[in-house]
Amino acid sequence: MNNKFINKITVLSFVSILFFSQFTKADAQNSLSDSEVRERLNYINNSLIDDKSSGNLWWYSWVIGYSTATIGQGAVYFYNNEKNVKQDMALGAATTFLGAVGQIMDPMLSGKALKLLSEMPETTSGQREKKLIKAEELLKKSALREKRGKSWQIHALTGAVNLSGGLVVWLGYKRSIGEGLLNFLINSAVTEIQIWSQPVRAVNDYDNYIHDFESEHTLGYCKPKMKMFVSSFPGGIQISFAF
Repeated sequence: MNNKFINKITVLSFVSILFFSQFTKADAQNSLSDSEVRERLNYINNSLIDDKSSGNLWWYSWVIGYSTATIGQGAVYFYNNEKNVKQDMALGAATTFLGAVGQIMDPMLSGKALKLLSEMPETTSGQREKKLIKAEELLKKSALREKRGKSWQIHALTGAVNLSGGLVVWLGYKRSIGEGLLNFLINSAVTEIQIWSQPVRAVNDYDNYIHDFESEHTLGYCKPKMKMFVSSFPGGIQISFAF
């Protein structure tokens, strides 16, 4: 048997041993005791309960507020014959209706997350591990929903709607530019209060969870990343993997 063939066999054996040992090491790092799984599940469950309370208060308040404003302005529109008043009420009702629809189409997720988790069994350690993976995923989704609610895209979208309302007053209703600007500023103030008053408890809870429980060891988000390195030496090559 020549030296080159022996070198190839040696390299392949080394690579195989290293490859499987690294996967075993990664699995060992990812393993959690049953008490740790229970602790994390308890943390996420309590977080979602608190998130649901603050999120529902904010969400329902704005849905009810926008809906009430829409109904009220619609009533004034039908029972008032003054042209300017009817125009203002029609535009105002359309604006607040869009606000209500926007809330309804983008609900907070903590309540749904709690319901989904409550339906998952946790009798055995395997079931609890599976439930923890789902719980981590749901907490992250709740946090991302809250972050999206304060994103620049939301500011831009509401700004575009408010600007359109101001232009309708100025150009569509042929009012003064000052009246159009006033309409824009009032609606902008309302939507900015809505955006900035939105709770971010899930965002904070998720960040605290990652920090307190060391994210590299969580069941759901610790996926070993493999890198391969190739180097040469006299008479052969060496292939190594890093995780």
